[in-house]
Amino acid sequence: MSDNNKKFFFDLHDFQKEADQEKEKRKAKAPPPPSFSLEDMEAARHAALAKGKDEGIQLAKDSIEQQTELVVQSLADQIRTLELAEEQRYAAYLDQTVAISYKALEKILPGLLEVAKIDLIKQALNDFYLQTSAKGNLTLFIHPSMRDAMERHAKSLSATLSVEEDERMSPAQARIEWTNGAFEFTPDLLMEQILQTLQGRLSENDQILDDNQKNPHTDEENRDKEQDL
Repeated sequence: MSDNNKKFFFDLHDFQKEADQEKEKRKAKAPPPPSFSLEDMEAARHAALAKGKDEGIQLAKDSIEQQTELVVQSLADQIRTLELAEEQRYAAYLDQTVAISYKALEKILPGLLEVAKIDLIKQALNDFYLQTSAKGNLTLFIHPSMRDAMERHAKSLSATLSVEEDERMSPAQARIEWTNGAFEFTPDLLMEQILQTLQGRLSENDQILDDNQKNPHTDEENRDKEQDL
């Protein structure tokens, strides 16, 4: 048998040698043996657990702080919203009160002044003589329509107080003049100033209650009366 034919026979192949070579290769590729003990592994495990626990606690703490901050901010926003609503409600209440007061005084004051003008002028003159130190001749200027009503009262106050007419004055006004000064009583001008002040307090969006504004209670009473009829 030739050598060419022998190389294909199993008795000519060294399988043991090939196995040994493969084993050596695996040994060369194998990782090195561990360099730490079981105690080191257990300590590392405990350290990892402790670190994880601390991180978990910190995360929970941060989450609670964030939630608390959000809740506090939300409460602050709600409180501010309530405060603004209360401020607006109070401002609206003041405006409504001023509007009602203006409308009422606008109706009441002129009539009241017309009825009480004589008594008001007399009281003003009485107060003037109680508080003044003016001496000598004094002159009381009044509207012509008030001369008869005020002349007798002027004489009762002072014999040196004379009465003169001034058509430029309103029936509710009076003026006393003497050498070194003068005293004016103008309740109608004061009334106008009060009304102007109230009117100026009203904002542009406010509407003064008109004569035809309905009262819900009055309307309900009227409906009940109609049903009874």
